[in-house]
Amino acid sequence: MQSVNYVSAMSHVNYKWFSDKITAKGLTQRAVAKHLGVDASTLSLLLHGKRRMRVEQAAEIARLLSVPVGDVMRNSGADMRGIRQEGAPTFHAVPLVGWVDENRNVEIDFDQKGPAFEVEGDVPPTAICIQHRTAGTAADPMDGWIEVIMPPREPNPEDMLDRHCVVKLSTGETLLRTVRRGYRDGHFKLMGLNLPPIHDAEISWYSPVILVKPL
Repeated sequence: MQSVNYVSAMSHVNYKWFSDKITAKGLTQRAVAKHLGVDASTLSLLLHGKRRMRVEQAAEIARLLSVPVGDVMRNSGADMRGIRQEGAPTFHAVPLVGWVDENRNVEIDFDQKGPAFEVEGDVPPTAICIQHRTAGTAADPMDGWIEVIMPPREPNPEDMLDRHCVVKLSTGETLLRTVRRGYRDGHFKLMGLNLPPIHDAEISWYSPVILVKPL
C-alpha cells in the first residue's frame, strides 16, 4: 500500500497561539470543545499536541476563530496525509470524479472523469479526487478543497478502521466519514464532524482518502 506522510502534532503544536486566539474571540476552551462535539479534556489533548487534529477539525476551528485554515494547520500539526513539508515538490494530475456537500454527502461517478487537479505528493497513478462544494454553508472554510482517494475497494476492517474514507452504504448513500468499529461483526460506526454518528452501518465499498489539498 502507498505510504502516506503525517504532520506531527507533537513537534508542531503551538498551544499559546490557540489560547490567545480563543481569548481574543471572547470564547472559552469549553465552548470551543462543545462546538466541536468533544469534551474539554479531548480539546486540551488536541491543543497540547497529545492527540493529532484532523483536517475537518482544523477547518471548523478556523471558522470559529475567524482565521485562515492554513494558520490553524501550521499551529496544530493537523493530520494532512500526503502533503510534503520539505524538499522539491512533485505534482500529479488527478482527475475529478465527484463532489462533497456540507453534510459530507458524496456524489460520485468513477466512470465520468472531469478536469484534473494538480496535487503535490507521492500519488498513485490510479488516484482520483472529489471536491468540497460548500460555499455559504457551515462548511464554507473547506469550499473548493480536494480529497484525493483511491478507487473503490471491498470492505476491509484492517485498512478502514479509524480512517477517513468515502463509503457506499448498503442503503444506497455515499458519504465521507471516519470509519470506526461497529457493535456487530461486519457493521461499522461512521463519524463526521458536527454530524450525528451512524451506528451499525453496512458498507458495500470504501475509497480511502490518501491526501487532502486545501484551496
